[in-house]
Amino acid sequence: MTADDGDTDVMINAFEMTDSWVFLRASTVEHDLEKLPFILSQALSDWLLKNPGNRVRAALPLVAGGYTVGIHVWFDNDSNQSTGFDEL
Repeated sequence: MTADDGDTDVMINAFEMTDSWVFLRASTVEHDLEKLPFILSQALSDWLLKNPGNRVRAALPLVAGGYTVGIHVWFDNDSNQSTGFDEL
């Protein structure tokens, strides 16, 4: 999925760790690290909109150098809904 930070598009990768855990991170961190938490938040919101059956149970930021560079998200899902990983 791609997020727009106003200046450039940033590719956000969503890794399916298990059927109820996804890890979101930027493919590169060559952009403004201060904007990355907002870009990741936008990507998570987009992912949740594509996966309406998922309800976030817990989220844990991955922080490096004082900046959020990734988000682990654990969720409950309705088994009748698509997980949306094919769409990312």
